[in-house]
Amino acid sequence: MMGAMGSFDVLPDSIACLILSKLESAQMVAQCAMVCHRWKTLARLVDTLTFESFKLLEKKLDKNRNASCLETIVTQMLLKTHGIRILKISYHPVVWPWIPNDYFSEDRTLVELAPILEDLKLNSCKGLRTPHFTALKLTSLEFANDMDVATTPITMVTVNAPSLVSVSLSHVEELVMNGFTLQNLALLWHVRPNIRELPVLESLHISGESWALDCVTHLIRLGTNLRSLRIDAFFERKYPIQLQSLLRHLQELVSIHIGADFFECLQTAGGAGAAFMRMHAMVLPRLENIMVVISCGNNNCISVLVSLLKCAPALRILRIDAENLRKSMDNVMFFSNLLGLQRDYPQVKVSLACPQTLL
Repeated sequence: MMGAMGSFDVLPDSIACLILSKLESAQMVAQCAMVCHRWKTLARLVDTLTFESFKLLEKKLDKNRNASCLETIVTQMLLKTHGIRILKISYHPVVWPWIPNDYFSEDRTLVELAPILEDLKLNSCKGLRTPHFTALKLTSLEFANDMDVATTPITMVTVNAPSLVSVSLSHVEELVMNGFTLQNLALLWHVRPNIRELPVLESLHISGESWALDCVTHLIRLGTNLRSLRIDAFFERKYPIQLQSLLRHLQELVSIHIGADFFECLQTAGGAGAAFMRMHAMVLPRLENIMVVISCGNNNCISVLVSLLKCAPALRILRIDAENLRKSMDNVMFFSNLLGLQRDYPQVKVSLACPQTLL
């Protein structure tokens, strides 16, 4: 044991701190900090902390002195440490008892808590209803609100982070932010976006229920440099959307995934609109992969598929998920038309997944 301790003692602080940072768990770091004065000092220098159901914080002082000691150490790590780059808090059972006045409220900023914070992940933390994040060096924000354990909904998330690159939100009603530097955006459940511009956005993933269709189309139209687009959302109200006018600006698009609800909304232009579109044909020169989920095999479905095939000269793969295709007399014509598409576009690998009863 003495040999092991001696070998650790000879390590420089930078290496010893790196080892403690690899532990990640705030509870383990706090326990290490009780070993000796040097380890306590090193614990304040870790750059990665993870709190997961840290129930020791709920125990009363007179019942568990270790809990009291750990609370003190954790407080020191968060309030006296300026070196935290990665902070993860999941299913936290209490309302920030060791951080006075809630550092995520409108009158507090993450700069006070961790001025060099780069990566923040919060999952179902109590006491956060309208969190306001201000972090100058933050590049990644993941905010989830598990509805199975959360007691109150998150009504609004406001983000002021000029270096932010990636955002993932779950069960948040409204997002307010400046999207100038954002490259990756993932939204689960209906979010009302209050974003003016997304000039460098490369990946947009929208999924979950209770979405307003205009919120989704708004984000797509902002993403002029999108390379990956995935829409798995379910909408409260559906209405027709003209395919060409929605996607024609996505000249960098490489991959697109269209869920069943969104696919039903897409339509190709007809009448005078069709003549205009022939003159201003949509071309997506980099599009290589298309995945569509189909629940209705009517004529409009085939028209949308044909339009996508025509506009993508670099297309290599078309995947069609018809596992939930509704039974209809239109299905016979749908499968027949698919065979025609395979003949007309031999350079595209077309794959179909559907129940055996429909074949």
